[in-house]
Amino acid sequence: MKKTILFIFGLSCAILAWSQEPRTTDLTVSPRVHEIGLVTYGLSSLGLTYRWGKDNALWRLQTLGINGKAEERTIDSQFLDRKSVEFSLGIGREYRKNLKDKFQLRAGAELGIQGDFSFEDYGVFAHKTTSLGAYASGILGFCYTFKGRFVLGAEMTPTLTYRHGIFNSSNTVGQPSIPQDWDELRLHAISIAAISFCLRF
Repeated sequence: MKKTILFIFGLSCAILAWSQEPRTTDLTVSPRVHEIGLVTYGLSSLGLTYRWGKDNALWRLQTLGINGKAEERTIDSQFLDRKSVEFSLGIGREYRKNLKDKFQLRAGAELGIQGDFSFEDYGVFAHKTTSLGAYASGILGFCYTFKGRFVLGAEMTPTLTYRHGIFNSSNTVGQPSIPQDWDELRLHAISIAAISFCLRF
């Protein structure tokens, strides 16, 4: 597990170092900007984003996937109570290059942490899963600025993630729960597009 963490950390540092290389640009707008707004992945997870810096090179801080769900229902006469919470927090660097008036190419990298908790109660037994991990993402997309103050963006984020979790299962018979640890390393080469809508000031 230590080797896996070191691998992710090293790859993340390399991505950020590459993304911070100087870029030439012909942008002539104000050199300092701030953007704050909403971001969503496939309309299923909603988060906040804040970006600051020069118009062609911005830092970004965002929460993605803050998503809580709860449901109670009966399936084939069996009761089901399900709850889940997911979150992520990332910081990154993005560079923009003019393609046309008000239309820019966006590229960069992001590092972050993510976690989730889920609980499923079936009446006679229950499952609980908790996990925490880290991720390194590339950023490639476009953004369009209109009326000088609103920025609509779309981007793909191929991501390498590592997660460590604990799974617990219990029942009403009184048998003790035996926690099971698990680790997961996954590459998401193709991801759902992230859509963002920000106010620039």
